[in-house]
Amino acid sequence: MITRKRINQYKKWFKNLSFFEYNTFILDYIEYLWSLVNYIEKKYKNLYEELHFSMNYSKLSKNGVIKLVDEFYKSHNIDLNVYDLINQDILCIKTEEKEKDAFFETKHDGESFYDENNNKRIIIKLEGTIFDAAVIIHELSHYRNQPDGKRNFISDLFTEALAYANELIFFEDLKDTKYLKDRNLHFTGIMFLMYSYAYNIHYIYKMIMLYKKENNITKLLHKKLFKTDDYDAMLYDFEKYVSQNRLVVRDTWFVIGLPLAIYMLEEYMKDKNFFDRLEKFNIDINEKSLWECLKAINVNGMDDLINKIKSSTNSYIETLIKIK
Repeated sequence: MITRKRINQYKKWFKNLSFFEYNTFILDYIEYLWSLVNYIEKKYKNLYEELHFSMNYSKLSKNGVIKLVDEFYKSHNIDLNVYDLINQDILCIKTEEKEKDAFFETKHDGESFYDENNNKRIIIKLEGTIFDAAVIIHELSHYRNQPDGKRNFISDLFTEALAYANELIFFEDLKDTKYLKDRNLHFTGIMFLMYSYAYNIHYIYKMIMLYKKENNITKLLHKKLFKTDDYDAMLYDFEKYVSQNRLVVRDTWFVIGLPLAIYMLEEYMKDKNFFDRLEKFNIDINEKSLWECLKAINVNGMDDLINKIKSSTNSYIETLIKIK
């Protein structure tokens, strides 16, 4: 049972925006976020329940993984020497047990960060399969657009989309090779991951929506706005969320980033030249506003973003059904 004192604390967070790291993006666009997660949940629910997913990727040595990553960058004319990064101790690849995210229950496969001396570092936790190549490409995407001191919420949001898009495009490029099974497996796994993000953030966005619309979070107002009886379930999830000291701003990077990456993949599947647009976007991502970022990937505003994500979701479902 959530106490009145705790509910008042929630209201205080909303009011002073501390729950959002003093960034109003979530409140400003909660209607869009709410629409997005509901759409993804409903559209992927049947596939999520029907499809089977296991991490049964093709076994691959560390050298084999690095070779595939290097070939991916060369094939797209990206000036990045993976071997040099390893020799300079920037890219650290090791076998290590992966931690699990306590809320989304996802694994921490790798990390791109600055060390105590303000030097860029990347740590990859190997599994000994081709999946490791996707993790390296994902983290190198962050590395490539992370100049010191220029990160902001918008570029944090879009760098996740670009990182996921790069790993999806990596597997798409392998569809006519012996790794077709891995491509299909990864596409299925991404759907499971995306559904997990949407499903688990559902009640958090619902609580924020309630506060924004009614300026309060009572059971009566919840019933009035949503016409549902899941108020206690919403409070339970929200309590679990805040007890883990999570930041909804940060988690939104993934909630939006992954379906946006699907849109980027679908555009690439229609026209390989779309990768050049992504690469140009990647270079100056930290200099752009939200609207400039959207325009860079051929999206005209938030309504168009949601519509294009919905459209690409439907196309992706068709791809997954063919895989099935």
